[in-house]
Amino acid sequence: MEDKNILQGGMAELDELKDDLVKKQEYEERLNNVKMNEKETGDRLDGYEREVCEEVENTVKRRERELVEGFDRSINEESKKLKNANSGRKKAKRKGQKERIKEETKKNEEEIIRLNREIGAEFRAKGVPYMCNNTFYYAMYFTKTLKDWIIFIITTITCLGLIPGIIDIITSWHWIIKTIVHIFIVVVFITIYITVWLSTKDRYSQVIGDMRDKRDDIAMNKKIIRDIKKKIKEDKDEEMYNLNEYDEEIAGITQRMHDISCKRKEAVEEFENKTKPDIIKDIEGKYQKDIDEHKMKLDALIKERRELEDKCKELDAHITAEYKAYIGEEYLDVAVVDEMKKIMEEQNMATISEVIKYMEEQYT
Repeated sequence: MEDKNILQGGMAELDELKDDLVKKQEYEERLNNVKMNEKETGDRLDGYEREVCEEVENTVKRRERELVEGFDRSINEESKKLKNANSGRKKAKRKGQKERIKEETKKNEEEIIRLNREIGAEFRAKGVPYMCNNTFYYAMYFTKTLKDWIIFIITTITCLGLIPGIIDIITSWHWIIKTIVHIFIVVVFITIYITVWLSTKDRYSQVIGDMRDKRDDIAMNKKIIRDIKKKIKEDKDEEMYNLNEYDEEIAGITQRMHDISCKRKEAVEEFENKTKPDIIKDIEGKYQKDIDEHKMKLDALIKERRELEDKCKELDAHITAEYKAYIGEEYLDVAVVDEMKKIMEEQNMATISEVIKYMEEQYT
């Protein structure tokens, strides 16, 4: 075949061409079947491996959860006990601080009560309205301290500026009405202020002024009480509150929680180092036979596929070199070759070139 042109060949060359084409079809069919089997086998192998991974993951998680649940439950119980113990300690400390504050401020509290009673008695004796005995009144009519001035200024600004300003913003009245309202508010404020002045400060100025010193003494005692409370609350020395029982209980609970945590850590480490590998080995063992069988089958199919691919390539190269270059792609078909053989036999032709010429004439 290599020494002559296929076009000069006869029936024997057509038989060889048909054999090559049939062989090519068989190789291609076998190759497609092998590829399908290879994919199915690979998918099944992947499925087994996924099942192994999922079962390992789920089993390990479940076993580990079961392992630590007991420890976590014990830690939670001890944590509740610790919370209750700390709460009891805080309550006991607060109670002790309250008793200490009460004891250390007893004289000041009694002094405040005494001064309030003296002020009340003096006001009643002189007929002074008791409304005069408050911080706001002294700030507005006997302004003296910085606190008094702040109260006086804020009150004045609120009544003469802030309230009229709010009314001006939230209403849509005519400016004349707004002006009248503003003037009315100012007049009311001044009227009330002067009325209270005339009915109290103007009539009882001496008495109310004298009571100022007693109110200052009350304020001083209240400041002393605040300072004592602050000092007691900031005092780090808790010896006088008898909290040893709570401290011992808290220390015991804390130690138990530490011991449980250590045991939990040891159990988890042992699980990771010993139990987990055994679980993995046991699960993999259940699937190992199927996995090995499918791996062997897959390896064989891959080998067979590669061999068939090589044969197809070799046969394609042979057909291309021996036939395609001479007669073209359209004649490289089994049915066409059978037709060519029939024409050669019926028309008593000797060469393939005659057959091709005859077919071209018949079909064009």
